[in-house]
Parts: sequence; C-alpha cells; structure tokens
Amino acid sequence: MSYIFSKKTEKNLTGTEGYKNLYLKETNLIARNGKSVNIRKEYHRIIQKLTQVAGGNTVSISEYLDNILRNHFNENKEVIQKLYEEACPKDIFGIDK
Repeated sequence: MSYIFSKKTEKNLTGTEGYKNLYLKETNLIARNGKSVNIRKEYHRIIQKLTQVAGGNTVSISEYLDNILRNHFNENKEVIQKLYEEACPKDIFGIDK
C-alpha cells in the first residue's frame, strides 16, 4: 500500500487554486476496479456538483474521493499507524513487522 504516499501534496498553494490542485485533479484511478461505498445523499449531491462545475467535468467522483483519502492518509499516517498497532502488531501501510 505504499503507493498511497507516493504523491506529495501541494502545501504552498492556498485558497481555491490550492484546493483544486489538491482535490480536483485527475488520477490514474479506474473506478470499476474499486469497491462500492455508500455515502449520504446530500454529500453525493454536493460532490457531484463540485466535480462537474469546479472540476470542469474532468474529475470523477471516484477521483475526487481518492484525492481526499490520499491527502487524509498523508496528513494522519503516524496517528493511524499508532491506532492500528494498539490492536494489531502489523504495519497497516506496508510490510508486516
């Protein structure tokens, strides 16, 4: 799973351009190879409008969520790893110990 952390996030940009560079960008994700998940209807509506309008219909909902999750894991890797190690002695992000 080390590929999750292979792309660096853009921290020097702020505001709308920073947001677009971080979240509203195309990825190499092929949605049909992923798993289905349920999200709140209102979140789906907001995400759909955002990706269509601000993303210029170039970013799918799956790509948008992939970008959000990648950034979340990058920002919280150490905390997530500690929480996981409390319950299981394996490395959640890579090779088992």
